[in-house]
Amino acid sequence: MGLTMPDSPRVSLWSRGVKAWRSDFRWRMYGAIVLVVLASSSLYTLYAIRVLENEAQGRLQDRADKLAGVLASALARPMFDINDQAVTSVVKALGATADLAHLAVFTPEDLLQAEVGSPPAATGFEGVAAMLPVTYHDGARTYTVGRVELALLAASTEQDLRQRVLQVVLANLLLAVAIVCLLYLLGRQMARPLADIQAALTALASGDTHIQLSGRERPDQVGRLSRAVWVFRDVLQRLQATEKQLLSVNAGLEAAVAERTRHLQDAVAQVRASQAQLQAIVDISTDAVILTDACGQVQSWNERATAMLGWAPALVLGQSLLALLQPQDEAGHTPEALAPFGTPGHWDPPAGPLETLVLCQAGHRLPVEWAMGQLDTALAGPPGAGLVCVFLRDLTQRRRAEEDTRTALARKAELYELRSRFIAMASHEFRTPLTSILSSVELLRHYRERMGAQEQDELLVSVETGVQRMTRMLDRVLVIGKADADKMAFSPRSLLLAELCHDVSVEARAHAPHSRCTLVEAFPPPGTQAFLDEELLRHILGNLLSNAFKYSPLGGEVLFEVRTEGDAWVFTVRDHGMGIPAQDLPHVFASFHRCGNATDIPGTGLGLAIVERAVALHQGGVTVESQPGQGTVFTVRLPQMASPDYLQ
Repeated sequence: MGLTMPDSPRVSLWSRGVKAWRSDFRWRMYGAIVLVVLASSSLYTLYAIRVLENEAQGRLQDRADKLAGVLASALARPMFDINDQAVTSVVKALGATADLAHLAVFTPEDLLQAEVGSPPAATGFEGVAAMLPVTYHDGARTYTVGRVELALLAASTEQDLRQRVLQVVLANLLLAVAIVCLLYLLGRQMARPLADIQAALTALASGDTHIQLSGRERPDQVGRLSRAVWVFRDVLQRLQATEKQLLSVNAGLEAAVAERTRHLQDAVAQVRASQAQLQAIVDISTDAVILTDACGQVQSWNERATAMLGWAPALVLGQSLLALLQPQDEAGHTPEALAPFGTPGHWDPPAGPLETLVLCQAGHRLPVEWAMGQLDTALAGPPGAGLVCVFLRDLTQRRRAEEDTRTALARKAELYELRSRFIAMASHEFRTPLTSILSSVELLRHYRERMGAQEQDELLVSVETGVQRMTRMLDRVLVIGKADADKMAFSPRSLLLAELCHDVSVEARAHAPHSRCTLVEAFPPPGTQAFLDEELLRHILGNLLSNAFKYSPLGGEVLFEVRTEGDAWVFTVRDHGMGIPAQDLPHVFASFHRCGNATDIPGTGLGLAIVERAVALHQGGVTVESQPGQGTVFTVRLPQMASPDYLQ
């Protein structure tokens, strides 16, 4: 069986002291006051000791200075009267004091004349030193006859200093003990009411209102605190009584609340079902349906709005609808009917639909039709403070249909215009060759027996020329018809470019036998290959050369140049003819268009239209530069197609 050693008295006392220190603030207060008193007493004692030491040191220094002055006055005589015996006698007479440690007299040459005692050490000397010069006055003149040095020990003042320090320490100690005792008596005087307050608060915390307070009649802070605790006790009693009443009322309220809750739950279920049905109707709507508050902030956003505009509901709820969509008209301005939307005050929505452009999440603008209406309900507050329902309808399909209709109408008008031009051209261009053919046939019919073989051949050549002219015109009409119907064939193949260009220039020259123009050719070397459509290239170059000869009635040089620039073939036809007026330049590639200065020259107005379409099939480009009276330059750029893979 083990033995348990009892705690030592010292440990038990320490434990009780620590427990009392932690549980009772008075002990902590007493300890703090004692520490403050001890600290202040110690500081004052140190200060007093320092002051006493300084006073003792000052008195000793004054005595040394006075003694040195007396010695200097006793030795003040003419230099020839000062001798060692006089100095020695004065020094011995003054050196009879017990605290004199060292006394010495020096000549003006700093030679020692007399000395009593030994010089003080550099360190460890406790005392004061003084030094004065010895001077002699002879009328208006003063002579320095030497100097006096003396040192006094501090032993004479130490005894007095110790007594005074002891008196200060004892006085401070007695004062500290008196203060601690006084505080202890005051603490005991205050302990009883504070203990009652502590016990009362503990009882009140547990709900017990039967308490006793002994300090309620006191006029000081303890009395006020006691009365406050007593008031708290009265309040607690009233609260306990009220609690009992509330408990009795609560039983009836719980039953009423349970019944009311059941009715509210049924009503909420019905509202949610209606809301779900309404949301389903809104979600299947073909329009974007957006609900905002009176400030224009989004409160609801259906699925069609997400599909149309791109934003998910979680990204837009609570945001300003106008700031989000940034509606603009075609001119880029905010419509005036929407500007007041979301601002404080009364606002009337637009009376009818409003077409604007709104910003989508992807960054592009979408044409929509706005329809808005306010929902002023009894729960929404005063008029104008309710919700606003916004319907947005996508106008993309409608505008595309309108654009298609306008395009079709424009195309129809263009066709009407082309038909009118074609009829005018055909009536003009066909009349001349038909008249020539008809007159030649009639001459052959009526006067063939009278004509010679040469005259008959000339009439037949005239008929053949008219037929060829009509055939070329019909071929151009067929070509432009195929191009407009997107049925023009495009079959590029490898060909000899220089040889083909030369053949085209020969044919063009043959069709203009009466032209006074000089043709200048600049082709790549023979044998140069190009991957192009031969038939379309003949149309392009033949029409350009034919126009150069036709519209240069006064002759001049016609340059036909073929070169490469980068990855493209460049064909240039330059003439010095009548040129193209500036107002006709934008329309030179339109079908059946004739320039204003060329109405007297035969032509169909289809050549440049065929050129433009043939160049487009090659994925190339054609430009024209002209000055009336100076000539015209046509430049065609066709890509160098290395193989059929280029087309893919």
